[in-house]
Amino acid sequence: MPINVNVVATSGAEANGVSTNSAHAVLKNNNELIDNKTLLFTLTGNAVFTDTLTNMTSRITSVIGTADVSFTNIVAETVIIRVDYLDDPSIHDADDSEFIGASGELDAPVIQEAIDNIIDYSAIDMSIHVIIPIWEGMKSGDIVHAYIGDLNKWDEIHIVTANEVGKPIIFTINNTKDFLFPYIDNTLKAYYSVNERNSIVSLYNVVRIFIKNVAIIGKRDSDRSALHLCAFNSVTKEPIAVRWQYHMDINFIDASRFTDCHPLKKLYISIPGQKGQTMLYPMNIASVGNQNGSVAFAITLDGKINFWGANISWALPPSNVMDLTTITGIISSPNSVAVIDERNTLYSWGNNSVGGDLTAIVEGVSTASCNRSAICAIITQGYLKAWGNNAAGGEIPTNLASISDFITLSAARGAFCALNSKGFVSSWGESNFGGEMPPEIQTLNNIVDVVATDGAFAIRTNIGTVQAWGNRDYGGSIPSPVSDAIAIASSTKAFAVLHKDKSISAWGSELYGGIVPPDIAILRNIIAISSSDGAFTVLCEDGKLYSWGSKQYGGTIPTNIANKDNLIVSATSGAFSFINKNGNAGGWGNNITFQIVNNYFFRAVYRLTRNSPPDAFICIDIDGSLNSLGNSGTSTIPSGIYNMLNYSQLIL
Repeated sequence: MPINVNVVATSGAEANGVSTNSAHAVLKNNNELIDNKTLLFTLTGNAVFTDTLTNMTSRITSVIGTADVSFTNIVAETVIIRVDYLDDPSIHDADDSEFIGASGELDAPVIQEAIDNIIDYSAIDMSIHVIIPIWEGMKSGDIVHAYIGDLNKWDEIHIVTANEVGKPIIFTINNTKDFLFPYIDNTLKAYYSVNERNSIVSLYNVVRIFIKNVAIIGKRDSDRSALHLCAFNSVTKEPIAVRWQYHMDINFIDASRFTDCHPLKKLYISIPGQKGQTMLYPMNIASVGNQNGSVAFAITLDGKINFWGANISWALPPSNVMDLTTITGIISSPNSVAVIDERNTLYSWGNNSVGGDLTAIVEGVSTASCNRSAICAIITQGYLKAWGNNAAGGEIPTNLASISDFITLSAARGAFCALNSKGFVSSWGESNFGGEMPPEIQTLNNIVDVVATDGAFAIRTNIGTVQAWGNRDYGGSIPSPVSDAIAIASSTKAFAVLHKDKSISAWGSELYGGIVPPDIAILRNIIAISSSDGAFTVLCEDGKLYSWGSKQYGGTIPTNIANKDNLIVSATSGAFSFINKNGNAGGWGNNITFQIVNNYFFRAVYRLTRNSPPDAFICIDIDGSLNSLGNSGTSTIPSGIYNMLNYSQLIL
């Protein structure tokens, strides 16, 4: 009998937000109990776990292979608790758990402005309204006494008139911002009495922002940019801290901005302490190409691949890929393409004239990366698998083939670097372009990030130090020590680092952005970095943009764009695009400014061209609306993909 997990849940707790049901899970291999393994628990309905106050939590199995959780609810309902074995999500179990109606003679009051028992402080104006439901035997002269809160108490008495009999009674609380402020990230209680007979208590979570009012903006792509995804309050249009967490990953980051390292994975955004989440779909637009033209690809809602653009024969998807209807994501390099399906099977193809066969079907893939002539994937249990040009990293070295627990990949032009869960990195491929790692970096065990130019790698440790190796002309040598780093970005021949004090530094080829201009070097309000092949653009807290590097690659920004109230910036090979707080999109490149597109609230701007100016972008709205910027060739969007692309989904 293979590994299995079994879960048994209790039932019968009152749906009062205090009483709890519990679940007990056991992980076995045949009759042997398995300890020190992670089980992921999830709940349906309105129930939340008592430790996270969300519908998801995890446990490490004990020495006897067991794990226990408790959960509560404010809604009388039957929920399903599911447990997944994190090492192999195909191993799972589920059980039902029932919450019964809480006792009490009078129905609970309702705060009109609340959504699913959550009060969004950012969306409240000057007052809230407490609705007292009709009660049995309601009559003129009944004395209704409403009570709200215990930190900052409010109460009011109302005597029912003849005209009010048979209608809800509504109380208004004014100066609501002041009243609710002490309850942010706390629970607000509400109840009432009728003729000294108490009602059921209502419990409301007061949050700085409700997940329904959290909007995500930015493209899914590991394109050498940093902090290119942004969460913001759709009411105030200001960035808001959220929790970013990949599918089936117990690790998370709490921040308003996020660097996407795994564009083939679903990405969940939540607010700690409240139910619900927004899911960002995997990257679904990519492109390949050269100086003669580009081909763009899109994965539509029906799980199919669509493509358009130049006549590049090797870019045509193979027939087995064209027949797929379960594709979820896509990545690419100038010479290769890879798609992944619902079963985590990766299909790849490309320009085999670059030195190796790029066509493959690989199962059990968690993430992957493409360089110019090879592809590497992390498969089941974190092992590495590569194919393509052997000299460029298409063959896993013998000393790495048996190592597991790799979690992240980075690709230079002809080499790969992999980071494992213990904080070590390993590189292979062209030795003069990052494939040969110095001994002093091989011994580091606190690495959290790795980024590549075309010919070098740079790593960031958990204490903010940065080191690099590879070809000196591509940023492989740092001229002076770098510390207090929080993010790294790269062009093809230079690196840029964002520091803890929100300043920026760079090294590598000056022509490709390796020297920061003095007027940008003095800034202390930078929050994100985007990079084209030969330039960098930084976004500041005030929404302004600053660029440097090669003018040919967008290194000179038009004044009318630089001072706009921007939220995100992204790039193609030779140009940059932006989305501002009004959701408008625009861009600039070599002696060109793309017309700003209004009347939409775009969520992401993806590149349609690669290495083939003039550059083009595609803009996606949350409802699937599309628009293009730039070159009228590749940017002529096929009619079949309009309203057929997913960006995000709200899950409550």
